[in-house]
Amino acid sequence: MGGIQMKHFNGNKNNNVTDAKVTNFRMFKVKKQWIFASAVMLSMLGAGMAGTYEAKADTVDTETTTTVTQAKNQNSAATSATSSAATSESTSTPPSSSAPVSKTDSSATSSAAPVAKETPSSSSVSDSAQSSASDAKTVSQKSDASSSATQAESSATPNEMKSSASPTTNSSSASNPNSTASSNASSASSSSATTETSSAASSASSKAPDTNLSSAADQIKDTTSTSNAALNDAKSTAKNETITKAADQTKKTDTNKKNKNTTKLPDYLEAIAKKYPNLRASLELFATGSLAASGTAADGLDKNSDGTYRGILTLIYQGTSISIQANEGVDFVIQVPVELQELFATPEFSKYISGGFEFNVDFLWGGSYTYKQSDIEVASDGSQVTFKNANQNFVAGVKFVTVTININLGQAVTDTGLVIDESNDNYTFNSALIQHGSFIDWNLLGNYGAETQLQTNDLMPDAHAGLNKPFVSQPVTDTDTNVIGTGVPGATITIYNGDRSQKLGQGTVNDQGFYKVTIPSQDAGTTINVTQTVNGKESDATAVIIQHAPVVLKDPTITSGYTGDTVVNGNGNKAGDLIVIKDADGRVLGQDYVKTDGTFSVKISRPLVEGETITAQETNGRDQSGDSPYVVATQNQIDDPQVNDVYVGDKFVSGKGQNYNDKITVTDVLTGKVLGTAFVQEDGSFYVPISGTLTFGQILRVTESDPNGHDKPGNTNVQVKQHVPSVPSIKGDVYTNTTVITGTADPNTDITIKVGGNVIGSGRTDAQGNYSITIAPQKSGTVIEVTSTLNGVESQAARTSVKIPAPTAEAPQAGARTITGKGSEANNTIKIYDATGKQIGIGLVSDDGSFIATTTRALVAGEKLTIVEVNTDNNTNSDPGSVTVQEAPVHIGTPSVNDATAGDTTITGQGQTEGNTITVTDANGNTIGTGSVGAGGKIEVNLNRPLVVGEKVNVVESDKAGNKSDPATVTVKDQEGIPAPQNTNASSFSGTVTGKGSKPGNTIIVKDADGNELGRGTIDKSGSFTIDGLTLNPGDTIYVTETDGTNTSPAAEVIVEE
Repeated sequence: MGGIQMKHFNGNKNNNVTDAKVTNFRMFKVKKQWIFASAVMLSMLGAGMAGTYEAKADTVDTETTTTVTQAKNQNSAATSATSSAATSESTSTPPSSSAPVSKTDSSATSSAAPVAKETPSSSSVSDSAQSSASDAKTVSQKSDASSSATQAESSATPNEMKSSASPTTNSSSASNPNSTASSNASSASSSSATTETSSAASSASSKAPDTNLSSAADQIKDTTSTSNAALNDAKSTAKNETITKAADQTKKTDTNKKNKNTTKLPDYLEAIAKKYPNLRASLELFATGSLAASGTAADGLDKNSDGTYRGILTLIYQGTSISIQANEGVDFVIQVPVELQELFATPEFSKYISGGFEFNVDFLWGGSYTYKQSDIEVASDGSQVTFKNANQNFVAGVKFVTVTININLGQAVTDTGLVIDESNDNYTFNSALIQHGSFIDWNLLGNYGAETQLQTNDLMPDAHAGLNKPFVSQPVTDTDTNVIGTGVPGATITIYNGDRSQKLGQGTVNDQGFYKVTIPSQDAGTTINVTQTVNGKESDATAVIIQHAPVVLKDPTITSGYTGDTVVNGNGNKAGDLIVIKDADGRVLGQDYVKTDGTFSVKISRPLVEGETITAQETNGRDQSGDSPYVVATQNQIDDPQVNDVYVGDKFVSGKGQNYNDKITVTDVLTGKVLGTAFVQEDGSFYVPISGTLTFGQILRVTESDPNGHDKPGNTNVQVKQHVPSVPSIKGDVYTNTTVITGTADPNTDITIKVGGNVIGSGRTDAQGNYSITIAPQKSGTVIEVTSTLNGVESQAARTSVKIPAPTAEAPQAGARTITGKGSEANNTIKIYDATGKQIGIGLVSDDGSFIATTTRALVAGEKLTIVEVNTDNNTNSDPGSVTVQEAPVHIGTPSVNDATAGDTTITGQGQTEGNTITVTDANGNTIGTGSVGAGGKIEVNLNRPLVVGEKVNVVESDKAGNKSDPATVTVKDQEGIPAPQNTNASSFSGTVTGKGSKPGNTIIVKDADGNELGRGTIDKSGSFTIDGLTLNPGDTIYVTETDGTNTSPAAEVIVEE
């Protein structure tokens, strides 16, 4: 079937009425009803209505709405004359544009629902009738439209439909210029006595109450034999609020342009139609089907403990259609119940919808398809959802189709915060298959579509139990931090973010029913949800979309833009804002963004013209400034400034400018960074301080500009030169034992150390110019050169000769005739000089660096001698060393000490000088006694413990000056008579000392290291002894002796064990 191509013509040629040019489609009038279709489609529609009708093709000059409509079920219409009349009136409605359905319950005029019928006369519809019908704006969802539908059945017969004087209320109002749409509704509900009706229709009309459309429709169904089409007309009338411009669509066409055209269904399609008599002519080709609702939301949503909702509604359409050509494309369309249209109209609602379809042709071949988001189109008013099916490549035949749609109502309600209204008809869904791109009139579709209802009249659990959503004063903007509104006095107001994952603020409704809750400012486009809670019960949320608070931006400033320029410069307000440059006629010349430093440079599409006015406007994408004007002027050229040479390390750039007080700007050409600014002085000079460090080869641009911006700047480029590096310094002298040379030079330069042209070390100065370089020791007299190199330029050399360090010597004693010490180089001569400069000694440095110099006289205590090392090869002298002759030490003779026996506690003998100190130490150097030399040199020193046989003690005599004698060493002998106890053991745990004595009955005495007696006992008959009850500490040393009362044995030294 050919595609529709719409073309709009100039209204002046057609009295300001748009003409519609259609390929393969025309307006056909079948039994006084206009149908927009092709001849083939018209033939099939005729077959679907069990008859072949004469069709008249007409090309009209009037505005044509291309809504494709279909006839009602003619088989049902045949049950009664009244029903037939109603069906005829319904199908005679001309094509009308779709109108959004209102969710309000207020009454509205109903004269727009039944449209004035066209009569054979070319002037049966007057302009006033068109105007009157156009004024009909809405049809109430719960109005008394059923009365109109009933009256439509009862007020016309098939004969009357052919008469131009049909006495229905609609035609009456259409013929009366003074009649209004409101009076039409009143007349439709009150007047039917003047019309000739059947008894069944009269009965139905008399029983229909005027309070509820559903009950009226039910009474029509129960009390009359009218067709289902009449009942569907009544329900459809209630679901569509408006049918606008009805009178305009029924304008009388030019009778001279009418052409008769009779079409008949082709034979092969006649055969298919006869084979499948139950098929109906649908918007696809031939189709019939059923719609079923299931899923967790079919009987209502479930509310989670966190206040969110869950529930998925599944709609399954199963149908059969006849296809007449290959590669045919169809859409599946769902009409959304009025109560759900607000929810479906929310932005991006298609994300809650998924599904697909399956088909086969004559059970021979087929396929399946899963809908993509791009296939799903939700009407902007939420009234219907269209699913674009992929083209099915098959030849003509019978196609069996199953469409499955899943709608996540629970998630949609949770995300949007909307509350679904209750329904009087359990939320009725309609569906149909239509050709790609076709429009659909649900009022006229009737039995050619499919219908289903949910199992509930209230999808929201507890949503209508009495606690309403709070009112929120809007708009709420992205700068607001307070949300105000009204609610139940005393209720707690809670404000959540869009997905209710975060609580933004909370407050209480005051006694007057008002609240104000403070929240953080939110981004524009986000959603907040506001609930109120009373007695622990929280209402559904009022969802509020945050609006942007418009801000008037400060105007940008154009700072430069002169004749011939193609770049406009200036200052903006905020980095990232867009600057738009326009000419005086508002044409955009260029645009760019504000830089991070707040400036902008916009390239424009043409050079500027002297005297013209341009404007700059700044916008951040939502807000914008005013237009900032700027008049283009011609600049005078400033001569280029004269710039002096610039060197690495310079801190200033200097030169001569052209005009006093002109601004001098120094910029790094490579990076564009401004390094410094200054102004031309009265004498024409300038002196610009530079930030950072200039590098060799760096190119600087020195710009002289008029501070007022009137003159064109002059520019001079200068390249940074390299000075010859300064001569390095050498810190201190270099000696034969030096291994590191340090010094200073220009920062970050290369340092080279040479001897005789050979490099012996290299390095680099740091940022402060210091260097430190390791070398091998050099011979005395060697000349060392140090140079600095920067960017290939080498400095002059710093030179130094290697020196001999001062020799060192041990201090000689008075009377000595030799001096020993350390020199630097083997075979060098050591010379000794006295305080008068007279040489009094000489010697040679040996291979190991030591020397022994012999003096010509005995040295005198206290005299200071000078020592010099001389390199005889080049007559290099070392730095002078010095040494002072020390006094000869006083010699104290070694004291004479008497023999000592085990057990002795004194040392006796003969010292050298009365009053000198005698010190007695054991073999470990521990002092065990001190005393003084007595008269006549007698020594008698008390010891702090008894001596032990075999140990060695040292006795030293010292004077008050600290001079000491050599030690006299004495070995302690064994006493004659009683031997020391044997096998002695001491235990701290048992507090006993055991051992063997020499004679039973002798006494054993135990003492500590300080000579204190710890206990005593007697040797038994076996020669053993045991002494109990002693207090002993592990590791202590005790002394055990045996005595017969006269003689005492040497002490046995015992270490106490645990």
